[in-house]
Amino acid sequence: MLLVAGNSGAEANPFSALQNAMIIGALPFAVIMVLMMIALGKAIYRDGLREKENTNA
Repeated sequence: MLLVAGNSGAEANPFSALQNAMIIGALPFAVIMVLMMIALGKAIYRDGLREKENTNA
């Protein structure tokens, strides 16, 4: 449907509408992935601190 809708207008590039829809659809996934990377980094850091405490005690 996006290919048909994007085929009208002055600049008839049907893949432009499809490309924009893909980018808009991927943005929430990208934000979630960044938040998961931050959480993983924090977990690895805290695990290292916990291991250091256990070896010193």
